[in-house]
Amino acid sequence: MLICEGYNSFTISKSGSHLLSRYLDSCRNEEQSVSAAYFKYVWDEMTHPHTTPESNRRKYMQNTGAVVRGCPGITIAPLFDTVYNSSGSIKLKWTAEVPAGQLAFALFDAEKDGRLLYSAPVTRNDVQLDTIKKYAGGNEEVYWDLTINGNKMCSRKLVKFFKVADYAVIEAELKSSLSMIVNRAERNYAMGFLLETNHFLAEAKIYYKKAAALDPAKSNYREPLNDF
Repeated sequence: MLICEGYNSFTISKSGSHLLSRYLDSCRNEEQSVSAAYFKYVWDEMTHPHTTPESNRRKYMQNTGAVVRGCPGITIAPLFDTVYNSSGSIKLKWTAEVPAGQLAFALFDAEKDGRLLYSAPVTRNDVQLDTIKKYAGGNEEVYWDLTINGNKMCSRKLVKFFKVADYAVIEAELKSSLSMIVNRAERNYAMGFLLETNHFLAEAKIYYKKAAALDPAKSNYREPLNDF
């Protein structure tokens, strides 16, 4: 089996020596296929080195071949597809090419169908996590999306609320994995990174703040705060 530059593939079943230039036509297939997309994903994962969190934490946390779900006229960072929370708050952000007054925020108690818990016109391109918690109605898991003129445009995003005691167990386990890091600023930054990768964004921000305060000269420690 040979994989072409465009990631489509073909096979040669006859044994012996073969001149590859004779098979150029087999690589000129412009059609997209599941197998070509899969080969591209695997190849990129094997050939694109993962950088360190210090050099580019966003790139480090995302697979080269990852799928990004979009919705027409609205862009929501994949970071906000799943958000866990125990304490603290952050803004969930998006960008929209939609005239004012047409966009609305909606909160549900299920990923599909379910009960509408809250809906309001969007006056700015973000919503506070505290707002979602306020209207969650005591539900541990809620789902939010954006609508244009009442029409569903995006897949719903999950927000899951953890009890303080349950979060404390997770936090302790993550901290124990960083015991070898002596530098306090670096340890706080690494903790923020681990919490972010585990979807605890508001809690991650707290540790990023500590890292930036302990070593203000290091720009890498300030970068996450700018993002949040």
